[in-house]
Amino acid sequence: MYRSAYGEERLRQYAELITSEVSAGTPVWCMFDNTASSAALGDALLLSRHLAKIPAGP
Repeated sequence: MYRSAYGEERLRQYAELITSEVSAGTPVWCMFDNTASSAALGDALLLSRHLAKIPAGP
C-alpha cells in the first residue's frame, strides 16, 4: 500500500494521460492506492482539478 501523496507533477501527467485515452475512445478509471496515510482523497481532488483545466477534444 502506497502512503505518500502522488504530487502535483505526477497528477498533472495522469490527467493528461487520462484525457488522451478518453479522447481515443478508451474507457478509463482511476484508483488511488495511497490510503494508508489518507492521501487518496486529496490526490483525487487535485486530479479532478487538473482534468477540469484540460480542454475537451473536438
